[in-house]
Amino acid sequence: MRNVKSVFRRLCLKLAMAALAVCAAPAWAQADGSAAAPQAVPAEARCPVCGMYPARYPKWAAQLRYSDGERRYFDSPVEMLRFLADVPRYDKAHTAADVQGRWLSDASGSGQWIAFENAWVVYGSGVSGPMHASELPAFASEEAAQQFAREHGGHAVKAVELPPEVQHSLINQGGGRKHGHASAPAHEHGHAHNKP
Repeated sequence: MRNVKSVFRRLCLKLAMAALAVCAAPAWAQADGSAAAPQAVPAEARCPVCGMYPARYPKWAAQLRYSDGERRYFDSPVEMLRFLADVPRYDKAHTAADVQGRWLSDASGSGQWIAFENAWVVYGSGVSGPMHASELPAFASEEAAQQFAREHGGHAVKAVELPPEVQHSLINQGGGRKHGHASAPAHEHGHAHNKP
């Protein structure tokens, strides 16, 4: 009986230590303790492509993380695609090869970040995003994406399977309009959409 009690105490102690470790870890930390998971968008963060404030558009936001830990935040998935198509234009200190993780915000409003590789997006729905142009609302499941497509039109696909011609069209929509850098005020680029 003493042996059983001793084993039970050890088990309880291990469970308590594990629970304490989980509680002590930041909410965004991965199981290995790294800070490589997505983080909340800081209110002051500016999109490096258009200069808008991604935190004002939580259903559309996107983010990436470089291998050195630096992050970039975007007001929409399309702006992230524009950035990734020409990283040196928007970030002189990094290259596309430095990107370690990409995430899209769940357009359903759950507040969940979805790894780009697991996300479902809807293209061609005509639903406008923060830039008042065709967008890529992202979802955690095929079912949610298909439901959105049924309600708003468009096609649901895995983000990694977005047809290249669609990606090219989205990146270049707006008559080839050139986007500026976040260092300049957004209104200088014709974007007066910074209101929440």
